[in-house]
Amino acid sequence: MASALTGRASQDRRGATRFVPGARALPGRARLKHGPEVAVVDLSTTGVLIEGRCRLRPGGAAGICLDLANGEETFPCRVVRCHVFAVNGREGVCYRAALAFERPLALNFDAGGGE
Repeated sequence: MASALTGRASQDRRGATRFVPGARALPGRARLKHGPEVAVVDLSTTGVLIEGRCRLRPGGAAGICLDLANGEETFPCRVVRCHVFAVNGREGVCYRAALAFERPLALNFDAGGGE
């Protein structure tokens, strides 16, 4: 059983290179359209991984507003998954959600910082 779990954990499902905030001029914060501010964990041309206090429904539609070099832009997306990431007695529950963009972003991430 342990080897089966280990084998799954080692598979990388990423279809596009992820970029983390701080390594480049990527937004570290964003907000959900008509919703609260969230932290950007990583970003690619196909999706974004976020953290925040808002629970999102997998399969549901969402919009993410990113603060880019040319101003704030809103991108339609779908919630791929959402789970409890941390529980803190003072701050409550923190969720981590993966959002897939409806269309790949036409942003240039070539200058490094990828994982």
